[in-house]
Amino acid sequence: MRFIMLRNASSITGALEHSPEQVIKKDDIIEVTEDDFQILMDTRLFKEPNREDIQKFREKKTALREFLVTKGNAKQIQTERTLSKKLDVTNLKNANILLVREGGIGDVLYTFPVAQYIRSLENSAKVTISVNKRLLGLLTCTRQADTGIAFEKQMDISKYTQVLSFRGAIEANPKAEKMHMVEAYFDWIGIDPNQIPVEQRKPVLVPSEHAKENAERIWHQWGLKDNLVVGMALRASSRLRSWPPEYNKELGLALARRNVKIILFDLGTDLEFGGKNIISYCGKLSIEELVGVISKCNLVISPDTGAAHIAGSLNVPIVGIFAAFEPKFRLAYYKNAIWTQGKRECAPCFHHISKQCKDTALGDYPPCMKEITVKEVYQLVREQIKKLYNVDISLKQDAAQQ
Repeated sequence: MRFIMLRNASSITGALEHSPEQVIKKDDIIEVTEDDFQILMDTRLFKEPNREDIQKFREKKTALREFLVTKGNAKQIQTERTLSKKLDVTNLKNANILLVREGGIGDVLYTFPVAQYIRSLENSAKVTISVNKRLLGLLTCTRQADTGIAFEKQMDISKYTQVLSFRGAIEANPKAEKMHMVEAYFDWIGIDPNQIPVEQRKPVLVPSEHAKENAERIWHQWGLKDNLVVGMALRASSRLRSWPPEYNKELGLALARRNVKIILFDLGTDLEFGGKNIISYCGKLSIEELVGVISKCNLVISPDTGAAHIAGSLNVPIVGIFAAFEPKFRLAYYKNAIWTQGKRECAPCFHHISKQCKDTALGDYPPCMKEITVKEVYQLVREQIKKLYNVDISLKQDAAQQ
């Protein structure tokens, strides 16, 4: 068996998604041995691998991640300290611990219970979480960690006594297909998740003063006080986990006709829609502000994406729309979370953003998500609202029933 890797893999795969006829040039390919390939997978070194990199990693097979710096055409590897996968519980007194987690909102939030657990073992330990810069606002809304810093490819980690990376804890960990996300995180660093009390297995968010003030301004601006307000997340970071836009629109308009106020969330504005009782904050909120707005919603409807995890971390009720991933491994520890799941035989497939569904045309939404009907989701929303707020939003003659 031959193993090959691509230089500039992210830009090539991005080009292929938009132009399937894109030609991969010979210079883009590097052939490696099976052993070399495993080293690269273990260290998550996907950016422009070369044989010098492989040799350096041969000498440091225990390293989880090296920080890279590029000078001109020459790739150099700069290592301040080898990152660990296991927490040393014997070395926590006055420890300064860094948890590293690139990725999305849910990926980051599930480091929070880990931080809380470490601090519970030794109250003199300080825990910092390194995240993508755009998600730093999450760290202003939690008391489970001490502080946060922006992740950079080259970081000075010399001041930390332990550095734990969670890169690969979900996306490259077969155990994550058999347990809840937070349990996979604890297992990843060598902690038996069964010893963690259930009530400590979820992230907890508390809106910052700025987040609360901004949300209050929005509620006042739109006259939302004493109204039933439902937040809708319009997509996940991957189409594999997203509900088709026309389904979202049909559901939102059906709820709005029952005098439910709908607030739309999304990073972009291309999927937003309008109408009576529809309020779009697509592309208008920082992560910190999104926490504040979701905290005031009566319910959040979301696919497998960050809005669902923010809602769960705030104890805001959730209706989840899932298929590719097992919903109970994402939502089970959140209060008042219910969900529907695609019924295809192949679901859940646990395919991440980099994988293409074999039954889905490029650019389309997967059958497992398309088969979840508007009527089905509306019924779940109705059940939640009736149970929690004693308000009946039953459909009579409506397009969402068809």
